[in-house]
Order: sequence, then C-alpha cells, then structure tokens
Amino acid sequence: MPGSKNLSENVVLVELLKNQKEKGRLYAAICASPAVVLQHHGLLVGKKACCYPAFREMIPPEQLASLEDRVFVDENCVTSTSPATAIEFALKLVELLFGKEPADKISKAMLCN
Repeated sequence: MPGSKNLSENVVLVELLKNQKEKGRLYAAICASPAVVLQHHGLLVGKKACCYPAFREMIPPEQLASLEDRVFVDENCVTSTSPATAIEFALKLVELLFGKEPADKISKAMLCN
C-alpha cells in the first residue's frame, strides 16, 4: 500500500504518533496503517489492534483483534479495518474525544443509524 508506506516513512508523523502514545493520548490508524505504520514503529507493543485483512500477518497473533472487529479500541490506541469502516472509525474517535452524545448527534445527522 503506497499510502501507508509513505505514512510509515514520514518522520514527523511517526514522532507525533510516538509522542501521543507516550503521553497516553489517543493515536489511531485505519486500513493497512495499523500494521504498516503502528506495528512497524513499535506503537502496538502491549496493544491489540485490527487492520485490513491482507496485512494481519504483519501483527503477532496475540496482538490481533477478532476478524469481526471493524473498529477496535485498546486504551488510547484506535484501529480500524478498511475504507469501508471509515465512518465508524471517525465516529468512534468523536465519541472518545467529545463523548457519546456528540457522536450520536453526528451519526444521526449523517443518517448512519
């Protein structure tokens, strides 16, 4: 995946992600990036995550969330499986940052439920 590979090679992004993790703040990745970016840079140590199915082999089995998990939260690390889960992923981030009520309001306005 050229997108996730480019992200993985972006020094500024990787430093930002490491800083977020170290400070206990949210950090997140979707599609191939949980494996190609987070796992590659040691950002999944002690965490479970989901990612695009074709990249699951890059994450140790004991760190993989279930195949049924479309969005997975492990403390401050949020991961999601694919472009098809982008709205669920975004709404989960809104919920974690601002609360369930704002996330539900946005979901309803977007006709997600």
